[in-house]
Amino acid sequence: RDYSTKEPPLGSSILVKPYQLQGDGTQKSLEKRALSKVDKLRESLSSRDRLGSGKLSKRAFVEAMVEAPDFQFGMWEVEDALARVDMHEQYEVDYNEFLDRAVGEDHFLTGWKTEFLRPRHIRGKFAYTRSPLFPCFSFVGFVYVYIYVYIYVSIYIFSLYFHSLSPLSHTFIHLCVHWIC
Repeated sequence: RDYSTKEPPLGSSILVKPYQLQGDGTQKSLEKRALSKVDKLRESLSSRDRLGSGKLSKRAFVEAMVEAPDFQFGMWEVEDALARVDMHEQYEVDYNEFLDRAVGEDHFLTGWKTEFLRPRHIRGKFAYTRSPLFPCFSFVGFVYVYIYVYIYVSIYIFSLYFHSLSPLSHTFIHLCVHWIC
C-alpha cells in the first residue's frame, strides 16, 4: 500500500526506524513520555540556575545535561548539540529556549527527538566514540591503511631483493599495489 499521500488507517503499523515497528498509538505514547522527560530535564537545568535568570554558563549547562536523570547523555552529544545551537559563541545558554526549540518543529537539532530522547540502549551507541590512538581514523580506515602499507613495503622489499627487475616490471608492481589498495 502507498501511504505517501494520506495517513495510514487507524491501528496499522508504521515504520519509524528500521529497528522499530510501532502502531500509531505507540508513537503518540512515546511522544508524551518524551515531553515528560523534557520537563524533568528542564527541572534539572533550572535547579542549577542559582540566579533564576533562565540562563546557565556553558560549563554548568553541559554538566547538568550529562548528570540529568533518565537521559544518560554523553559529553560529546551535549557539546555537539550546543555547538549547533550557539552560533554566536555566547558565554551563557538560555536553557528554556534551547529545550523549546529542541522539541519544537525547528530543525536546528536534527535528530534530537528521534535520538537523544530515546532510551540509551537504542540510541546510536557509537556515534560519538573516538579512537584514543588515531582520532582521525575509524577502525576500518586504520585496518585499510595498515594493509596498504604492509603490501607496499612487502613488494618494495621484494623489488630491492631482486635487483634484476626491469624498470617496466618495477612500475607494474607499483601499479598492482595501487590497484589492490
